[in-house]
Amino acid sequence: ARRTAPPVPGLYFDPSILIPEALADDLMWTCIRTYFREGSANQVMLFERPPAPGDAQQGVPRPSGLPTCLANLLSLLDDLLHPGLPPDTHELLFSPSPRSHTGPPRARQAIINLYWPGEGITPHVDLLDRYGDGIIGASPESEAAPKTTDDCALYLPKGSVLVMMKEARYEWTHGIEKRFDDLVEEFPGSPSGILLERDVRLSITFRWLLPGADVVG
Repeated sequence: ARRTAPPVPGLYFDPSILIPEALADDLMWTCIRTYFREGSANQVMLFERPPAPGDAQQGVPRPSGLPTCLANLLSLLDDLLHPGLPPDTHELLFSPSPRSHTGPPRARQAIINLYWPGEGITPHVDLLDRYGDGIIGASPESEAAPKTTDDCALYLPKGSVLVMMKEARYEWTHGIEKRFDDLVEEFPGSPSGILLERDVRLSITFRWLLPGADVVG
């Protein structure tokens, strides 16, 4: 697995942008105590309602609808990603009503996945009829090497953040191979690699829902 992002249009990954370790640890254990305490589940989906149209346009503060720990994480990701992203990309990721969006204000979904060593997820494209453009993935705890199509493997260290837009979101699959360890570049561009054992991994993904996708039943 490489330590720098492959040249996929719309894939944003800066290995120097990391969630602070103390916050990552606290987030990990808060999620485990809250959602995975019984040991029978490995995934939870959470939703926030879209703001009223007038509130979205005027920037009126609103309750997130997400747990405080996830709302705080979103605020941190906003600050961390802002300097390195084009303004329109940042707006699409964090505003429910970006200028490129002509419909009603968007609602957000957060999905939390817990992976034990040896577990993974089949390569896939996030549902095209349910989620819009602009996906943020955070890995507060443990490392992994997700794979995209053409067998591009990217090493995600603890605390890393990944963004998928446009081609990366719609035309490339992503997944995690079921392994107990990953062969990772010793350093960026290194011809040699090191074998890193996996630990328990928590991932948090934020996605915008398409109109009507927040309606259940």
